[in-house]
Amino acid sequence: MPIRSHLRAAIACLVLACVTSSAWAWGTKEHVVLTRLAVLRVMDDPTAPAGLKDFLRSITPELADRDAAKDLFLNTRFGAEPKGLQGLWFWVVEPDIRANNDRKTLIQPFGVPERTMHFVDLELLHEDIEKRVYKHDLSTRLDIAKAPLDSTDARYRQAGYLPFAIQQSYDKFVQSIKDGRLQADENKPQENDHALRWLGFLVHYAQDNCQPQHATADYKSQSYFANRRAAPNVHAEMEWRMNDDEIELFPELRKDYWQALRAAMEKQPADPFAKVNDVWKETLAVADLSYQQLPLIGLAAMHATGQAGTPDKPVGDAGKVDTEKFFRFEGKRDDKPITVLQMKAEQQALAVARTASLIRRAWDQAHAAK
Repeated sequence: MPIRSHLRAAIACLVLACVTSSAWAWGTKEHVVLTRLAVLRVMDDPTAPAGLKDFLRSITPELADRDAAKDLFLNTRFGAEPKGLQGLWFWVVEPDIRANNDRKTLIQPFGVPERTMHFVDLELLHEDIEKRVYKHDLSTRLDIAKAPLDSTDARYRQAGYLPFAIQQSYDKFVQSIKDGRLQADENKPQENDHALRWLGFLVHYAQDNCQPQHATADYKSQSYFANRRAAPNVHAEMEWRMNDDEIELFPELRKDYWQALRAAMEKQPADPFAKVNDVWKETLAVADLSYQQLPLIGLAAMHATGQAGTPDKPVGDAGKVDTEKFFRFEGKRDDKPITVLQMKAEQQALAVARTASLIRRAWDQAHAAK
């Protein structure tokens, strides 16, 4: 996830503070792997149009199969800014590269930098300013039906523009297909208004939407620590460290996670939000689902760092995050046991389903309009 500043309701007396952090969502390697899995899902679909499959083949160098994706996940180091990526793999990580390196270019018509397009902090959309803070009991969870549809609403300046980023990328992707601008013009390499570019941004944002900490002002789970300023980077743990750390490889954890992801994908063969048939509303619904995973992340963070106390009243000092303990922590969701590893696998399986669904729907929409 890119660097970003958040409006936070730190205390009930309405004192607000800005918080800035650098992170990646999900992580460059995970974005590429999730996109590969989604493209393979479309390619394996006998109902997918031949033209769509030809297009995907032309923009996915070295796509190979799921075993290749597994090897990439288990054994390849990407880093924050990988070199040599081509085709869709380049464009699917480009939003994070731009977010972290370009603070001046403003995304129109919103007038905000790229980094603001990657999240939507649901609490910050409350009209009541006292509710603009994360609570472990989810008492400040937003009724998403009340989220303002107007992108000029000032609350989005702090909350983030993710619903609008996904809608804009989807619309641009559809229009590029209609206009026959499928890839960059070799004679105009500086122009990026083509289907490949917009598809990369679309799937990146859609995958960010499935990261729970992209839906909250407490995006590093700092509220679970007595010393918030010295709190460990739980965001990095959730997103990429287990999968792409340059020092600790976590081989057994990676293997177990891959198995959990494959199992979750088998249980999530289709996009459950596609029936809404409104990309903007779907994005808010996905964010709301993601938001409900936050208490599990917070409890796991306390457990993995030795933070004493309760979620509402943490006490004492916390140590470094034990990544194994973090992902293998078992809590409850809907009164059923679930580990953080399983929860992340489900969220990423949803990301794969969403990616495949949006690709197919946009292609069909573009051709139905002809």
